[in-house]
Amino acid sequence: MKYIILIIILLTYSCKIAYEDVEYNVCSATNLSGTCPDGKYCNEHGICEIDYRCSAKIPNGTCKDGYICKLGECKDKCSPEKPNGACKNGYTCNEGECIAQDIDLGDFNTFTGTWAQKQTLPSTTRSFGIDNRSITYSYLLNKIVQKDNLEMEVNTKTCDIIVDVQSQFATTTIPKRFIDHLEPVDVTYTYYKENNSIMVKQEESIQLKGVRMDDPKNEAMPENKDDVRVFDQDEDNNPGMTIIVTAIGNASKLYIAQRTKLKLTGKIINKNEFSGSVIWSDEQAVLGAENEALNEPMSIRPDLENSTFKTIRIDDSWTCEDILNNKETLFED
Repeated sequence: MKYIILIIILLTYSCKIAYEDVEYNVCSATNLSGTCPDGKYCNEHGICEIDYRCSAKIPNGTCKDGYICKLGECKDKCSPEKPNGACKNGYTCNEGECIAQDIDLGDFNTFTGTWAQKQTLPSTTRSFGIDNRSITYSYLLNKIVQKDNLEMEVNTKTCDIIVDVQSQFATTTIPKRFIDHLEPVDVTYTYYKENNSIMVKQEESIQLKGVRMDDPKNEAMPENKDDVRVFDQDEDNNPGMTIIVTAIGNASKLYIAQRTKLKLTGKIINKNEFSGSVIWSDEQAVLGAENEALNEPMSIRPDLENSTFKTIRIDDSWTCEDILNNKETLFED
């Protein structure tokens, strides 16, 4: 997850930075072979989508229908017509049917229970022609129920979001009202054995904030507050969701709509922890601002090589307040 990082407007020096970003052959609905930023590709709808496609770099990526990714290569999927085909991780093909493998979790025992999770998502945001580095820390409360077929039902509640803008000129604050109006998200984890490790995987999930979509994966983001899909999610009588940007000592409310796509891949570390890497993307639309000078578009480039998650088993009685009060101890390096 990533939030708007606006650094600038060096009003003290009455200086305006001019920036022109000229793009050629850009991906669009009429140009499906167009270009996209690094880490994305032009999908069949002409939208730049984060690239999860099966490859040597993404050995558990996605393939077209009828195929499954195994060790970075798309293989025929197990079926009655393909009795020797491939199954997803954790399953074997038996006479055309994928059968769950028997996996011994050892001292780990079970995923069922209550977990605290920290996501660390660094990125670079381009705004006003300048690239600004930041790290977003998300603290989550996960309730997990393990099922017999190598799947887990996960209910995720956001406890807090902290944006560390690595600049002396500006800060971004996510208000408590913003956090309190985020709905819990239901996702599915799967687990499987790979070599001598037990792996944990969450397929792509999509979270919308301040906007409703019939097709969250492919619809275009709103361009202004008058888009009928925009709504006042945090109920503060402003469009979308409100965050606070402070630049040169002056705080301003910023109204945004946001779409975050996120995928986790990790492994069991010990009997009380599973952790790993995060593949994510973030799109934000500025719907308005108290300070009109902040009403500028931006682009966010995730640092996927350093995006991580850490998940720690906690007592079932713990709440978000307990996680936040103990976060330094829970997630110490």
